[in-house]
Amino acid sequence: MPAPPDATVARRGRVPLLPEGVRLVGAVGRVAFDAEDGTWAFRPNVSNAELAREFVLMPGEVRSDLAEAAAVRGGPEALAEQDLEIHGVVHVHRGRNYLRASAVNLVEPPPPPVAETPPRDLEAPAIDSAFLAEDDLVAQLEAELDARTGRAPRSVAVADPAAPRTAVSEHRLQRRRGHLRRDVLTGVPIFVPETDGTGAREGPYELLPCKMLERIETLALQSSTPRIITLSGLAIVEGPRRFLLPTRYAIPREGKGIRP
Repeated sequence: MPAPPDATVARRGRVPLLPEGVRLVGAVGRVAFDAEDGTWAFRPNVSNAELAREFVLMPGEVRSDLAEAAAVRGGPEALAEQDLEIHGVVHVHRGRNYLRASAVNLVEPPPPPVAETPPRDLEAPAIDSAFLAEDDLVAQLEAELDARTGRAPRSVAVADPAAPRTAVSEHRLQRRRGHLRRDVLTGVPIFVPETDGTGAREGPYELLPCKMLERIETLALQSSTPRIITLSGLAIVEGPRRFLLPTRYAIPREGKGIRP
């Protein structure tokens, strides 16, 4: 997760942030990779540069698909000039918009205009479709349709179906008790769940940016030692890394139950 923007960013006169919970449906734009902090950003296409927006992509299948497509094509620069259609939910954290993307597709450029077919030679008439095999007829019709309308957008994941994929999974975390601390190197808030009833220990989660994280960060800053907290939210496992988008938290107090 990138650090909050500094004062120089605020002076650039960015357009107002979209509020938390807004859905992007079929937004067309391009992505850029920031090698310094390892993040992908989606920038919708706009005619006026002063209205440009940027959404940092959260971990998940879409971000994983983009990384794999970039690797197959020779690097992130190969996707920089490719229009994409993206869907997802907007989140807000410390003056930046983030996007939990649910789907992304390549937008194919429109096909070149089809030249008019000259009149057929009367001595070489077209083969009547009744004499074509069924499979050949279907293939001919599909080719003609593609020539007229262009192919529909397809997932970036089909760039190379044989390429190795990063395992991505999601599950819900419900009222899990654990410790809240900050990573000493990145400053990212980390949630470390306590062992469950079976004694199994679960790895730590990096908390994802959202409005609720701002409140949780305030708690973390108020204590110099790891703080006990109960969290619920969407857990995302991307390869060896684990993330949590918090939706609810509570601070346990001895003898006084749970206070939301």
